[in-house]
Amino acid sequence: MADGEPSSAAASSRGDGEARPAGRRSLAAGAAGGLPPGADEVDGSSRAVFVVLVAAVTAYSSMQSLVIPALPQIQDALGTTTAATSWVVTALLLSSVVAAPTLGRLGDLYGTRPTLLVALGALVLGTVVCATASSLPQLILGRALHGIGAAVFPLSFAIVRRTMPAARAPWAYGLLSGMLGVGGAIGVPLGGLIAAQASWPVVFWALLPVYLVVLVAAWRLVPHDPRRTGDAPRTDVLGGVLMAVGLVALLVSVTEGEVWGWTSPGLVAGLVVAAVALTAWVRVELRRPAPMIDVRQLVRPTTWRAHAIAFAYGAGLYCSFALLPSYLQDDAGLALAPASATLMLVPFPLTMSAIGLATGRLVARRGPEAVLAAGSLLSIAGFLTLMATPSSTVVLLVAIGVLGLGIGAGFSVLPDLVTREAHADDTGAVTGVNTVMRFLGGAICGQLAAVLVAHGGGHGFAAGFAVGLVMLLLAAALTATIRRPARGGPGEPVPE
Repeated sequence: MADGEPSSAAASSRGDGEARPAGRRSLAAGAAGGLPPGADEVDGSSRAVFVVLVAAVTAYSSMQSLVIPALPQIQDALGTTTAATSWVVTALLLSSVVAAPTLGRLGDLYGTRPTLLVALGALVLGTVVCATASSLPQLILGRALHGIGAAVFPLSFAIVRRTMPAARAPWAYGLLSGMLGVGGAIGVPLGGLIAAQASWPVVFWALLPVYLVVLVAAWRLVPHDPRRTGDAPRTDVLGGVLMAVGLVALLVSVTEGEVWGWTSPGLVAGLVVAAVALTAWVRVELRRPAPMIDVRQLVRPTTWRAHAIAFAYGAGLYCSFALLPSYLQDDAGLALAPASATLMLVPFPLTMSAIGLATGRLVARRGPEAVLAAGSLLSIAGFLTLMATPSSTVVLLVAIGVLGLGIGAGFSVLPDLVTREAHADDTGAVTGVNTVMRFLGGAICGQLAAVLVAHGGGHGFAAGFAVGLVMLLLAAALTATIRRPARGGPGEPVPE
């Protein structure tokens, strides 16, 4: 534990009636000023650790989308169907939504360093399993192992909060969040380039050395966690299982709805299982003195809004970047060749990474609420432009760049907001839940957008982009209701 930081046993509330410490500064408040000279300086070791974390987040996010261009090759090589091959993507999503909050919480309890090494080790192992796959089940297993790597995101936030000065944390959060989107944006063209020049296993072999370097660097450079005081941590196994069952049942039902039929018995059964499991999970967690996820924390004023906004921005990311390649190549759009369509997407990751770099300074000057509001407005403007289905290349380039700025701004400040009402010992858990909400927003609203595109005729793409617009309007409305703490003063009190 860092100097002056209360231990988990002394400061956390897990139903034992003990209050959290009062007067704790929010990260935004620290960034705004009031710190002693030199308090915002980052030493060399912290810089090295942060570089490793950026590389880890980028490695995971690129692997999310790297395989997508190679799916037709995989289907032909393994002699399977389109529906079956789609599980190569679904398996990663399912394991990601379970791994992010679970390993995030385990990192809080048992140490972020060993848990980060487990997540990166799973990414390396999954890559080897995928590269050597001779059957679809083996490939799906490898992708499920890849999904465990999603935990690098909440674990990186927890490590930043422990190793970086409070004034620099918003900048670090912003860059890490930007890399999540940039890595995903890079993965599609990179995977397409590799798949076009070689066989599909090379997609995995090509990046295996990168993942190995990141794993070794994390082992060498990420510091051990401070020794915990108080009672030994307890793992809430039942809560973790119920959460996993509920999330998996929900996502399988949503992602397979188009294949099974939206009124099919299988889909209805899956939704019932999800509802029962998640309801039981909430009841169990409320009774646990040390729950896997503190559900009371989820309903705190700023926290629940930050999670809902993460859902909306996850939907916006899918409804923009995931639909744009098809739109640009479709006759309803610009009817571009694949290579030209890929070049048209370049402004998205560029502006997304640029706003990630600028987030810390913007938060220091205006606060995360103002940056989030600006991101929502920019995203709304971008979606309104896309809904008009412009035929001008320049207009589309501007709209794509504006969307990258808007969505990047939102993603960059959400970690600062979601940790405002959380103790430092809960950072992995709360940011893990926030990561899951992004995935859920992308999966659920993305599926709706895909259905509208497929069945909307000439207005299909406009309808798909409208889903993103509606979700960003919701994000803007929620942002307007977030109470802003006084600049330079104490953050919002943590309610009990």
